[in-house]
Amino acid sequence: GRCLALLALVAAVYGRTLSFEFAHVDDSRLVIDRARFLSDFSNAPKLFKEPYFVPAERRGEGYYRPLVALTYMIDAQGVPLSPAAYHRTNVALHAVACLLVFALLSILLANRNAAFACAAVFAVHPALTETVVWIPGRNDTIAVIFMILGWIAFLATQNKQSPPRRLLLWAAFSAAFFFALLSKEAAIML
Repeated sequence: GRCLALLALVAAVYGRTLSFEFAHVDDSRLVIDRARFLSDFSNAPKLFKEPYFVPAERRGEGYYRPLVALTYMIDAQGVPLSPAAYHRTNVALHAVACLLVFALLSILLANRNAAFACAAVFAVHPALTETVVWIPGRNDTIAVIFMILGWIAFLATQNKQSPPRRLLLWAAFSAAFFFALLSKEAAIML
């Protein structure tokens, strides 16, 4: 029930973004100008070799966010320039992040009602609007998803576990950390 309520909150607050157009600022450089490249899934390995975003005045520099670029590539399959596909992914990613916040806080607070209340605030908090409405903002959401998964795996290692299970949890933590770093550099905080 609480998970469905969180999903309903996200849909109520951000559902209308599915009708939004591209922002034509960073959306142009990251999605529109690269539509042909992104629509060809055979280009996926190239995403791991090149910078994610390079400002025109700083050639040779850029962010390394191949996992975010890969999500653009997935969105570009079908109708490459459909802003609804990109916005739908942002809303879905935010919904996943809200569910993970609820899961993490349920562990940390040991009180599902308090965890739900905090996750509900997270779901609708205006500070997160940019990460959901602005297509390039998904880098924060993806990083948060993997950081929370890593945190949950780390917390599980603190309980009594058999050595193979503990090793598996550390591997899960390491994988989550790695994918978070492929989403945004600030994930180093994990």
